[in-house]
Amino acid sequence: ILIHNHLENNFFLGNKKALFYNLKQYYELRAANVFNYIPLTFHIKTGIKDPQYKRFIHYFKRRANHIKKMQTQNTEEDDDSRVIKKSKHKMRNIWIVKPGELSNRGNGITVVDEIYEVNAILNSKDVHTNGTEKTYIIQLYIDRPLLYYRRKFDIRHYMMMTNMFGVTRGYWYNEGYIRTSGYEFDIFNFER
Repeated sequence: ILIHNHLENNFFLGNKKALFYNLKQYYELRAANVFNYIPLTFHIKTGIKDPQYKRFIHYFKRRANHIKKMQTQNTEEDDDSRVIKKSKHKMRNIWIVKPGELSNRGNGITVVDEIYEVNAILNSKDVHTNGTEKTYIIQLYIDRPLLYYRRKFDIRHYMMMTNMFGVTRGYWYNEGYIRTSGYEFDIFNFER
């Protein structure tokens, strides 16, 4: 049996930029905010001069201030003058920078927590092998992802939906797989 995991002409689902715009359009048509369903996302087309980059900077700074405020509120002095953390939820200002197009299997994805790291990527003037200039998706990193035995994971399971003559049918392939990270998730150690 030959299994091929790419569908021909699958640009609108297999492309990070197109997937974002499709989800955005879908939720707008339903009069819903797309960011209630996916992390805050920015599509940067023209580097640091792009209007979306300026919006990203605004949210980056706003989140940094929020985290600093939460850390200040979530500490108290005990009798021995030691600082005690009260909050169970730990936050960091972490963002994922992804190539907007022509990439898969995690190639080109960078996790950052400093503006200068984002700027270095956006100022690189990288081009794709076909000569077109790269665009980037910048997305807020999920502080509390769904974990499997304290590890990040992804599941690959294939199905096909058809709709013929008004009848919708789903076909589920019996085999699939789950991949887990090699380390337990820790929001304060994403460099591994």
